[in-house]
Amino acid sequence: MYACLHCHISTPASDLLHLTITTDLRERHNRPKIYPSPPSAAAICKSPILTLFTQHQLPALDPTGARTKLFARTNPEAAKVGDILLVRQKSGDPFAGVCLNIRRQGVDTAVLLRNELTRVGVEMWYKIYSPNVEGIEVVQRRVKRARRARLYYMRYVWTFGMWTMTMLMWNLDNRSMMQDLCRMW
Repeated sequence: MYACLHCHISTPASDLLHLTITTDLRERHNRPKIYPSPPSAAAICKSPILTLFTQHQLPALDPTGARTKLFARTNPEAAKVGDILLVRQKSGDPFAGVCLNIRRQGVDTAVLLRNELTRVGVEMWYKIYSPNVEGIEVVQRRVKRARRARLYYMRYVWTFGMWTMTMLMWNLDNRSMMQDLCRMW
């Protein structure tokens, strides 16, 4: 006589079917339990320190609210990716360039500008609430809306941008101009 662990009934040894069922049940009961993963700390606590820090620091960093309004998603006149922005710094060095990326992270909101200086591509990240930044203004709006959130492809297009612009400005019917242009490049 064998005792079944699952149903606690004594069974004869000849009842093999019942024995195989009980061993299957025993294997199922011996498996480790799988518990659902606990919720992440970010889901439970939405960074109260950062929100408190932002609430107290934004009025001090941007008293007029002009920079916040310039990069707000709800503002239809906000600076968008593809616009040409001019950033004036306290050191007196202005930098104008095409806006490739806008990283909106509260106090750490930053823009990535790209321009060509002496035929070398230059990219600069600017924190819009930095005390070193005197002002940011939109010099020229993009004609069409950008179909991407980040215009990193401009890194490769921009080098040929001047070339295509000069090709359009010159008359392509004149073969000598085209040959001169090819020699330059």
